[in-house]
Amino acid sequence: RWALTHPLTISEYETLKKLLKPDFEDMVPWYSGTSTDLFKTVFDLMISVTLFVGRFDMRMMQAAMNKTPDESKSSDLLYDHLDGKDELWFDFIADTGDGGNSTYAIARLLAQPSLVVKSDDSRLIFPRGELLLIGGDLAYPNPCSFTYERRFFCPFEYALQPPAWYTPDHIALEKPELPLGVSELRQYSGPQCFMIP
Repeated sequence: RWALTHPLTISEYETLKKLLKPDFEDMVPWYSGTSTDLFKTVFDLMISVTLFVGRFDMRMMQAAMNKTPDESKSSDLLYDHLDGKDELWFDFIADTGDGGNSTYAIARLLAQPSLVVKSDDSRLIFPRGELLLIGGDLAYPNPCSFTYERRFFCPFEYALQPPAWYTPDHIALEKPELPLGVSELRQYSGPQCFMIP
């Protein structure tokens, strides 16, 4: 109703739209047939298949190389603080980071305190997960610092603003950050990012 009584000029509307609209990346034009990203991805995949004769998973090699002689002395990355709970809610997403709008839509759902789903005559309330598992690819078409930032992190930051203590250097693109007190694993240099398996 307010918009009807306070009309904007076209230039005012365009200015306001630019100020309010997030600067998301467009969807990757996979099916256009003329996409340079598509050709580069196919080229990288052909090189990977040629060099590694099929699917070579760097994570398997890293797991084999990083085994400790005495497994009982190694420390697991467990969520011990959740031991006393009767239930654990977790969220799972996969193959995100293609286009800003679609990634934002999923991130916005994950950011909600709870989701209400209608089932027959009842309503089910699902709380936000205490743990987020992310599988598949995070940034298309070619994983690099720029695509991770623009296609994955940016839409998630728009969906749920980071806490006050957050600074951009908290994001680790090269390797995962480890919880405090995990001294044996501080030298861990994986998983291998930016590689097509």
